[in-house]
Amino acid sequence: MDDRKDLGAAVAFLRYLRGWNERDLARASGIEESLIPLYEQGYEAPTRRVLDRMLTAVGTTFRVFEEHVAFARRARAMLKVGLRELDLADEDAVIDEIISGTSREIARMIAPEVLKPPERNPKRTARLGSPWLERLDGPPEFIE
Repeated sequence: MDDRKDLGAAVAFLRYLRGWNERDLARASGIEESLIPLYEQGYEAPTRRVLDRMLTAVGTTFRVFEEHVAFARRARAMLKVGLRELDLADEDAVIDEIISGTSREIARMIAPEVLKPPERNPKRTARLGSPWLERLDGPPEFIE
């Protein structure tokens, strides 16, 4: 499953490069919008043909995509070792959020002219005491 999650992180990275939401990527690449979150969350893997369509729509190369998959794979391995001692209830969710937030920052650094800051959604909340990180760019909101 980690391989698909790493592939998914790289699909999300494509969106971050352009500052697009899921609908934007789906429309620009001519694929069904409902597939984008499945790819990004690692439930499905895009075929090479679908991936090529996304790469063309974003205007980047397979090499950039491949390098981001490698980054996600290395980051996940290092984080698993580092977080093991914390004994978190949902370690995988924390790792996914860290990689996603880092991907956003990398995209901002290499393509600042096409990125917009992620929109904040004040309705998303976390359970009090949960290790789940709602956003890396701000503190989570809690339900009392």
